[in-house]
Amino acid sequence: MIANLKTQGLWIGCLLGLLAATSVAAQTFEPEIFVNEQVVTGYEIDQRARLLQALGAGGNTKDLARSQLIDDRLRTAVVERFELEASEEEIDAGVANFAARRNADLEQLTAALGQRGIDMQTVRDFIGNALGWRDFVQARFRSSARVSEQDLDLALNFANRSVQESVLLQELALSVEELGEARATELAAELSRSLNRGGNFDAAVRKYSRAPSAANGGRLDWRTAAQLPGPVATQVLALTPGEVSAPIPIGAGILIFKLRDIREEPRDVSAAAKDTVTYYQLIQPLPANATPNAISAARTRAEAVKAETELCRDLDDVVADFDGSSGRSEPSLLGAVPGPIAARLTEMQTGVIEIFQDERGVVLLMLCARSGETSPEAREALRRQLFNQRMTTFADAFLQELRGDAVIVDR
Repeated sequence: MIANLKTQGLWIGCLLGLLAATSVAAQTFEPEIFVNEQVVTGYEIDQRARLLQALGAGGNTKDLARSQLIDDRLRTAVVERFELEASEEEIDAGVANFAARRNADLEQLTAALGQRGIDMQTVRDFIGNALGWRDFVQARFRSSARVSEQDLDLALNFANRSVQESVLLQELALSVEELGEARATELAAELSRSLNRGGNFDAAVRKYSRAPSAANGGRLDWRTAAQLPGPVATQVLALTPGEVSAPIPIGAGILIFKLRDIREEPRDVSAAAKDTVTYYQLIQPLPANATPNAISAARTRAEAVKAETELCRDLDDVVADFDGSSGRSEPSLLGAVPGPIAARLTEMQTGVIEIFQDERGVVLLMLCARSGETSPEAREALRRQLFNQRMTTFADAFLQELRGDAVIVDR
C-alpha cells in the first residue's frame, strides 16, 4: 500500500511538472503584438532575440526583436499582396549563403543554432522575409532609383567645387537605452512626421532630447558639411530651412535635425587637399578594453579579406558582414576626408590595402581611385552605390508609411 502511494505520488509529481511545462509553453505562444490583422507571438520574439544575439547584436535584443517582427509583418502583408513570396528553393539558397558567409555548412549551422536554442525555421523566416521584401523593393522602386550619366557626372564633380556648405542645426536626440529600440524607433518616426507638419521643435527637445545641446534648446553652432557624420550630412543637405530630417540612428541614439539656415562659403584647400579620392573601408568594431585575442582575430579576418581582394568592387561581396558604417566613399576632396584617414590615403597607391587599428576597431582601408583616375569600374561602382542609396531611402520611407498607417497593439 505504501509502495503504491509512493508510486502514485511520483506519477502525480510528474504530471504536475508536465502540466506546468505545458502551461509555460502555452504562454510562450500567446500573442504579444497585433499588427493589423497579424499576430506576433512571444515564441517568435524570443527566437528572433536569440538569433540577434547569435549575430552579435548589442543592446536590448528583445526590444529590437519586437521592432523587427512588427516590420516583418508589414513587409509580409505587402509581399503577399503582390505575390512576391520567396520560393522554398530561394530560401534554401539564402540559408546556404547565410551559412557560407559564416564559414559553415548547413549541418554545422543547424548545430550551432541548436546550441543557442534557435530553431532553423526562425532563420528561414528571417531570410524569406528579406528576400520577398527585396523583390518588392526592386519591382516598386527600380525605375525611380535609376542613376543617369548626368547623375554620375554631378556626383563626381561635386567634390571639386570651390565652395562648401555650412549649416545651422537644431537637434533632438532620443536615447535607445532609455526607451528601448522599438519605442525609440516608433517615437522618432512620430516626431519626425509631426515636427515636419509644424510641430513645436523646442517643446519636443525639452521633453525628449538627451543630448548635451538640450540645455540650449538643441541649437548647434554653424558647422560645415564635412564636420558632420556622413548620414547626417546626407540628410540635412537635402532639406530647406525649416524642414526636419527623418530619424537618423547614430551610436546609442536616434537623432532628428531641424535645418535652421544654410550658407555657402569659399573652400580653402591646399594643393595636396585638392586631390579627389574614392576609398573603401571595412570596419570591425572593438571595445576600448578589447583583449589581444579579439584584436588578433579581427586582424586575421581582415587579412583573409585582403588576400581575396584585387579590386574595390570585390569588397562589395563582404561589406554586409562588417559594421554598418563600412563601405565605399563617394569621390571626396582629400582635404575633406577625416585627418587620420587622409594621412594614410596621401601615401597610398591606387589599389593598395592597409589594415590598422583606431578608436573604431580594426579597419581595412583600400584606395580605389585618385583625382582624374575614375575608371569605368569605379564609375559603375559609384552608379551601384547611388542606386542602392536611393533604393534604401525609398524602401525606408515606404516602410515608415506602412508603420504610420498600421494598427499596432504591443502588449
